[in-house]
Amino acid sequence: MSALADLAGLYPPSGKDIWNDNLAWQPIPVHTLPEEQDDIAEVYHSCSKYNHLKAAAEKELPYFRDFNEKNKNLYDLLSEKSGETISNIVQANSLFDTLHIEKIYNFTLPNWADELYSSLKEIGDTAPRLFTATAELTRLFMGRYFDNVLKQFEFCSSGTGPIAEKFRIFSGHDDQVFSILSALNVQKLEAVPYAAVAILELRKSSNGDLFVQLFYKTKRT
Repeated sequence: MSALADLAGLYPPSGKDIWNDNLAWQPIPVHTLPEEQDDIAEVYHSCSKYNHLKAAAEKELPYFRDFNEKNKNLYDLLSEKSGETISNIVQANSLFDTLHIEKIYNFTLPNWADELYSSLKEIGDTAPRLFTATAELTRLFMGRYFDNVLKQFEFCSSGTGPIAEKFRIFSGHDDQVFSILSALNVQKLEAVPYAAVAILELRKSSNGDLFVQLFYKTKRT
């Protein structure tokens, strides 16, 4: 849906392609792969090693182990109020996602959710760190993405290769945008809001040196 919305804004129809005067839209294909084959946007479905190491990191890394221990009473309370089994940061973050979406779309939350929302937001800000909590997790989760990007930069800078695109879009989730920034060692990250974008631009300086510039855009910035 995000990809289709982006393309609708980037490529409104003109001339003979306008088929509805009240709808500035034309169909543009979005290229996808089955989840189990997608090693860029759906690593959790295509890489069992990543999932194993991520589960181990939550249990073994002191930061996440201590976080879960500190919030054990909160998890018990969330389990009681929500009716779901919540015993760790991943399960608690899934509940926060649901409540957060309802809140931003002006649905009325139950009283207990309103009262616990600030605690849940802390979980929402912390949970994405787990995706790239170690160097190995970062390599498995983001390696294929950066490999794809770097190859495109090489094609564009050299003018060789099968495709030298000037512009390529990957449409994904907030945790993937977070992980791009985390892999690049951007500091003081919080949960990435919906409709945020990370942009990597290959540029050339006045003396001919190539460099990459990172832009991170949200509705607030």
